[in-house]
Amino acid sequence: MTVQDLVKAWLLDGVARKDGNAELQRRLNKDLLPAVGKTAVSSISEHDIRALIRTVVNRGAHQQAISFFTDLTQMFSWARKCQPWRALLIEVIRRNWSTTPH
Repeated sequence: MTVQDLVKAWLLDGVARKDGNAELQRRLNKDLLPAVGKTAVSSISEHDIRALIRTVVNRGAHQQAISFFTDLTQMFSWARKCQPWRALLIEVIRRNWSTTPH
């Protein structure tokens, strides 16, 4: 599962902000997905997270950096708890099972 897959799953099933997640989506599209969207979630390290936050801080957006860190913490906590990749794995297995002759 890539970070982009995780973001999609989280926005669909894991988070519901008052603005319909508009600001959250904007922030993730600007600061997260271009940098690590195609990276496997299992490959993301503490160093990667620090680099992402540092990029936001370096452009002088300190409050946005705090919010971005909070968003990332919530997303990865949700992923650890809900394990959305299990649903993707089950879907792939079912799809392959239905197309494979028995």
